[in-house]
Amino acid sequence: MLANQFAETQAKQAELIVRLDIATSTTKAAEDRLNEADVNLKRIVTQRPAGFMSDNFVGNAYREKYLALQEKAKLEAEKRSASGQLENLVKAQKEAREAIDDVKKRYNNGVIVSPFDGYMGAQLAQQGDVLKPGEYFGDLFVGEKHVLAYLPTGTLYNVKKGERVSVADGFNKTEGTLVDIRPISVQLPPAFQRAFRPQERGQVATIALDSTDTFAQATKVRVTGHNLIPGSDKITSTSVSEALKKWMSALFELIEDKYSSIAAWMADEPPQNKVARK
Repeated sequence: MLANQFAETQAKQAELIVRLDIATSTTKAAEDRLNEADVNLKRIVTQRPAGFMSDNFVGNAYREKYLALQEKAKLEAEKRSASGQLENLVKAQKEAREAIDDVKKRYNNGVIVSPFDGYMGAQLAQQGDVLKPGEYFGDLFVGEKHVLAYLPTGTLYNVKKGERVSVADGFNKTEGTLVDIRPISVQLPPAFQRAFRPQERGQVATIALDSTDTFAQATKVRVTGHNLIPGSDKITSTSVSEALKKWMSALFELIEDKYSSIAAWMADEPPQNKVARK
């Protein structure tokens, strides 16, 4: 807004300078015309008693002096007006320039400097956008590169800090460590939602990568734990392994008990029945 006003004052200043130059250049010609008309009028008035000058001729001389005087007065008024407007315009330009310089100083000449080093995201405000204080204009990724993971909730296993995990985006793979598990669950981003299913939520966790150069910024990756249930890619804990061991032990005991019962029943059956069965 200030820049537009300053540009308008510059255009007005140029127009006033042209008007002032024209008025100054033509004022000298108007003065010469007035002097000549005054000399001719005096000569005509002096010679008129002799009868050599008609009334129309004398009237034209008076009219010429009047027009010359009118033209000179008009040009002088134009000069005074243009000079006054130009002087006021110069003051307005000075104030506008000071305001623009103050705005540039306050807003660092439009340059936004981050107190931290990092990488800018792909989505940025475009040149010419008008942003209000607090509005979004871009993402800045700072600090060491890490993985922001969403852990499933309501599972049979517990995830703890310090667990080792594998992180991959396909062919690229590296190891990492769970360094933070926040006590909050959030709705998964659209990229992680499954089609034709209710919107899922996950517990937010942070994974520190052993190699921060493996993946590009904002890459979608897959996280798996080092202790896995067969056929599942979920992070597990020792409690799951213990539960599986107990379940398998109970299954073996049940099978062994059933087998013993069948063996005892076969041992008590009469021989003729055994032959008949054959």
